[in-house]
Parts: sequence; C-alpha cells; structure tokens
Amino acid sequence: MHGKEVTEKEKRQAIVDVIDYADDLNEFVKSIAGFRPFGDMRGYKGGLPLWTNPPLGGC
Repeated sequence: MHGKEVTEKEKRQAIVDVIDYADDLNEFVKSIAGFRPFGDMRGYKGGLPLWTNPPLGGC
C-alpha cells in the first residue's frame, strides 16, 4: 500500500478479498479447463473455513 495510509481492518479485508477472488477464479477455471490453478486451497492452519460469513456480492 505504498503512499496510502490504511487501517489494520482494511488490510485484513484486502487479504480476505484476495482469498475470495482466488477461490472464485479456481472454480471458474475448473469449470472451463478442468483444473484449479491454486489447488484445493487447503493449507490454512487448522483447516478452518476461509470466512465465517458468505463473500460479499454473493457467489
């Protein structure tokens, strides 16, 4: 975030947005090409869901 002041909350939201995007892109590419470019997205400590609420904008 060079040159821009952002809050910790905004930084956390940006990380969630990137993960949501990667997950959606994974499924989109899988539906067309049959593979997931980011794998199965597991690898988070404890295997917890990526979010506790549905993504904004509904998927």
